[in-house]
Amino acid sequence: MYAYVADLTGRRLTYDVSWSALFIPAPPGLTDPYRPINGTHHPHLMPTSVIEFPTNPYDGRRPNCVDIEIDGEDAYCALGRGGIGIVDLSIPASPMLHTILDTPGVAQGIVFRPDGLNDVQMVVGDARAGMRLYGRPAPGGFTGDGSDAGGDGGGGGQ
Repeated sequence: MYAYVADLTGRRLTYDVSWSALFIPAPPGLTDPYRPINGTHHPHLMPTSVIEFPTNPYDGRRPNCVDIEIDGEDAYCALGRGGIGIVDLSIPASPMLHTILDTPGVAQGIVFRPDGLNDVQMVVGDARAGMRLYGRPAPGGFTGDGSDAGGDGGGGGQ
């Protein structure tokens, strides 16, 4: 079982939260507040993988990752001025960045919704460009121009 976390330094982290990874055998002699759970294990939270999104060419800083939406084996990360980062989660211990969708403003939130035609649309809350609708990306992600890469043609901000 994995937990995906975004932070404001432009990183997306994966944590293994299964019992065997989260609670490790306690070294002898631990006392409060480090008392082991059930007397034998204590919590140990370390990321199993980290993706750092690309830096901005103008100021050298990574974008803030402010929202994550999981769809199947992909994570869609709202990167503020950096757009939408699409990360392949098919191997949780070693995720890979598919692509970055450049949005016209500042991507602040993402949600997927059914479109009524047995497909899904991605809705992006964009601080400068309002709500943007995109069709579900084809394998390999979006084309990068805001249009759907081979789906229902619902991209480009209606």
